[in-house]
Amino acid sequence: MCIRDRNYSIDFDHPFNYNLIQTTNLCVYLDSGNYYWFVVEAADDLTDVIWIYSNSPLYQIASSQDSGISWQTDVSYAGAGSIFGEQIYVQEASEGDLNSDFTTNVVDIVSLVSYVLGESSFNQEQLIIADLNRDGLINVVDIVAMVSIVLSPPLQVSDFNLEDINPASNYFSQEIGPSFFSGQVSAYYFGKQGWTTCKARFGILNDLYNELLAEGIDDVKIMGINGFQYIEDSVDCMICNDECTSNTCSLGPRVLSWSQDYDDGLNCLDENQGLCEAGDDDGDVWELMDATLRDFVIVDRNGNEFARVNLTYNNPDPTEIGECTGNYQKIKDLILSARNR
Repeated sequence: MCIRDRNYSIDFDHPFNYNLIQTTNLCVYLDSGNYYWFVVEAADDLTDVIWIYSNSPLYQIASSQDSGISWQTDVSYAGAGSIFGEQIYVQEASEGDLNSDFTTNVVDIVSLVSYVLGESSFNQEQLIIADLNRDGLINVVDIVAMVSIVLSPPLQVSDFNLEDINPASNYFSQEIGPSFFSGQVSAYYFGKQGWTTCKARFGILNDLYNELLAEGIDDVKIMGINGFQYIEDSVDCMICNDECTSNTCSLGPRVLSWSQDYDDGLNCLDENQGLCEAGDDDGDVWELMDATLRDFVIVDRNGNEFARVNLTYNNPDPTEIGECTGNYQKIKDLILSARNR
């Protein structure tokens, strides 16, 4: 495990108090029942790292320079640190998605048939995904189950309308949603404004949208929806307006639509009655779409859900950890495939 994407300077006005280091661009996996080293290293040869927290230099401490092989004791300041997460994410095995392209289709069926016939092999993750009926065997029963998944009718998404509050968007101040984008491919990012990871993911989607436009593809629309529980957070650096001073907005305003979900029941009327309700502390649209933080839902021209990818676990950044996964291109390919359905 290595968390290395932040250069951090101690707050010298409060050197003996907590200093919070946010590392939000990487997913870090810690297995239960194990011990891990928590290491702080200097940013360069001219900097020393002194990890201290207590106000008193009279604590009995032990330190190691060789990862615990040997220890030295001393009387000095006592250090303390912790790792905590905003939320715990457990990635569910995608139903039948053997090639990890975020969708289950005929390619996965061909792969499964090849395995059952003994013509190919699967890794451990694929073995879990392929056992669709969870009986510990991979056979023709699983092939039938996968064919059923592929042939199942598409899910029609619930319609909703939210105001676009991004002044840089083409749809600023308009009420937009699935019916507004009917006949086009639309995608919905469920984020948390003001939170670094969500801002970064939304920025990547903004780049992807601009890339599609540069390629002459103008029938794809992407909309961000802030959760009702995050309504008090600042929107400035999510849309990169003039009030944001973060370096994440160095390229200027983002052009994607951004909206705020509410718990007022206005999107729970008519055909949505009973699918969400006002006053339950859940945002109505997040409830309608059964959304989890950082879900990215792609909807085809007919209003059917085409794919759903959670961008917490599946980092789409083509320049960081996502580069080795190819997630950016996979998501782009999903959008292009939705245009052709």
